[in-house]
Amino acid sequence: MALAHLLERISREEFETLSEDIKRSIAEHSKWMRKITFALVTRTPLNGISFTATDAHLYCKFGRWMSLIMQDEMFQHGSFLKSMICINNCIAPQNC
Repeated sequence: MALAHLLERISREEFETLSEDIKRSIAEHSKWMRKITFALVTRTPLNGISFTATDAHLYCKFGRWMSLIMQDEMFQHGSFLKSMICINNCIAPQNC
């Protein structure tokens, strides 16, 4: 996904659709994270594969989106890279 591709001109309708998709993805990710936080605080096990799989972060749309954009060199520095390093450290098999 090149920067030129990200910045190409889109219609208002496409922009609104994309915006809603991003909002929905972030809301789903937040819900997933709240379940994890609740389980940690209450020491309640999570059994669903979206929580226990080594690639659990790919079970939500936001996680798949982040994984996809991180394949682009442009995003492999700065805050994006720091975020991915943090995520990868959290999900590494030796940390599970």
